Amino acid sequence: MNEVHHGTMELLLVVGVDGSEPSLRAVDWAADEAALRGVPLRLVHASLLERYEGAAPAEDLGEPSGPVLADGIVDGAARRASTRKPDLKVSTEVLPEEPEYALVREGAHASALVLGSRGAAVSPSSCSVPSAWPWPPVPPAR
Repeated sequence: MNEVHHGTMELLLVVGVDGSEPSLRAVDWAADEAALRGVPLRLVHASLLERYEGAAPAEDLGEPSGPVLADGIVDGAARRASTRKPDLKVSTEVLPEEPEYALVREGAHASALVLGSRGAAVSPSSCSVPSAWPWPPVPPAR
């Protein structure tokens, strides 16, 4: 949830992570941007599956002994963001929901919603943006 300080809502920068290399590049960009803006970073993994189902998780998550669990995905992404920007406040959330809807909801009150260019759960060709989306989607930087 967004945090309240002195009666005002502090906007977070939200990143969708799924364990793929593109999602970790999005974490890098978002950590830099959150530090620049002076806002906390929130890493969100949303999936109805408990395990990463992509071809291969990013190398930065370490060598999995089996399928990568959702908590491992966000924990690895949080370590990466904290290593990149040690003073950045980072929080994580695992949501057992369809990514398209969970990320729209999480991003609705954020200063920005950052996604990688492709990943395990959602690809640009298979993801439709719900009509409730509060702003036009922006293609990810490559």
